[in-house]
Amino acid sequence: MINYGIGINELKSLYQKSYFKGGVIFFIGGIVTNILNYFYRVIMGRMLGPEFFGELVAIISLILILIVPSTSVQMAAARFSAVFEAKLS
Repeated sequence: MINYGIGINELKSLYQKSYFKGGVIFFIGGIVTNILNYFYRVIMGRMLGPEFFGELVAIISLILILIVPSTSVQMAAARFSAVFEAKLS
C-alpha cells in the first residue's frame, strides 16, 4: 500500500483551519460568479444584438483595465499595514 503522507486526522485538522474554510468559500464564490457572468452575457447578447453587445463588452473591458492600478495600490497598502501591525506586536 502506498502511503501518501496524509491521513484522516490530517485532513480533519486542515478542514478546521480558518484559511482553508476561507479558501473554499472563495473558490465556490468564484464558480458562482463565473456561472452568473456566463448567463448575464448570454442574456445581454440576445437583448442587445451584436453591435451593442460589442460596445458593452468593450466598456466592461475598459473598466476592468482601469481598475488594475487601483487594486494594486489597495493590495500594497494592505501588505504594508500588515507588516506595520506585525512590527508593533
